[in-house]
Amino acid sequence: MFCIVNYTTIHKTLDTIEPDFYAICFKKMCLGSVELWLASLRSKYEGLQTPFGQIPLNWQQLQQSGQQHLEEANQFLSSIPPDKLIEVF
Repeated sequence: MFCIVNYTTIHKTLDTIEPDFYAICFKKMCLGSVELWLASLRSKYEGLQTPFGQIPLNWQQLQQSGQQHLEEANQFLSSIPPDKLIEVF
């Protein structure tokens, strides 16, 4: 299974880009969202019956993992101090 995420943002200068946010926060948010999406699809079925036997889908574990990843990303975002306290134009 392949997934492509296209993330577009506009930066006026290069000093506004913080590369740590991508690795620490954005990837966890994407993973958590995809895990919750897959868990909602898998929750319709408890398992798949094949000629070789029953295959459990374990959607509950996938849902828990997705919620955990999103909570970690939100905790990280809430712990970041603001860049500017007051900005006057």
